[in-house]
Amino acid sequence: MRDITLPQNPYRYYTADELISLGLTKPPVFAPGEGWDYSNTNTVLAGQIIQKVTGDTYAEQIRKRFIEPLGLKETFVMETNPHIPGEHATGYNMDRSGHLYDLTEINQSWANAAGNMVSSVKDLTTFFSALLGGKLLNQEMMNQMLTTVDSPIGKVGLGIYEEKTSDGQSYWGHAGGTFGFESRVGGPLGGEHILVTSINAVGPEVIAGRDKIFNKEFVR
Repeated sequence: MRDITLPQNPYRYYTADELISLGLTKPPVFAPGEGWDYSNTNTVLAGQIIQKVTGDTYAEQIRKRFIEPLGLKETFVMETNPHIPGEHATGYNMDRSGHLYDLTEINQSWANAAGNMVSSVKDLTTFFSALLGGKLLNQEMMNQMLTTVDSPIGKVGLGIYEEKTSDGQSYWGHAGGTFGFESRVGGPLGGEHILVTSINAVGPEVIAGRDKIFNKEFVR
């Protein structure tokens, strides 16, 4: 699947079965229940489970459960369409030789349920405010989501991280990156104070700058 990184092949479509099969070619990192590792393949599998249980695609369930009830006018699942309608940022990636590529239009099916979506700062704020404010999940589900395990990248819940500022203040969030774009959203429980960053580039310097912004926002 190396070709998904190449600008010469931006419209290649990947099915969920292809992505899962790719993951199954790799040996287990550890036995079940013996460790933790971040894997987008798990989220692709979750999307397939949603379809099996509900009879809807994960995209249809996202529309029904979140996009429509919250009035998210600038959020959608791209599915097979690589084109972003309306006004939007231009996404850039730089290869190892220093050449800059415009990867705004690329088929995001390689991410499937793990990230084949487009949103805006406004809609991300609305969604995360509702999530952390307890308006989307019942208390049992909230407790499950916020139960964390220690990992190499910090304390991880179900689709969410617990972060700490330099003075120990806790906030919850998640970041997502794809070719040319990187976004992060987070805030304390209650949903009254939400920060979203959206940057049209991906790289270590982007992540370092973003982390400084979040620390400054939530430190007391």
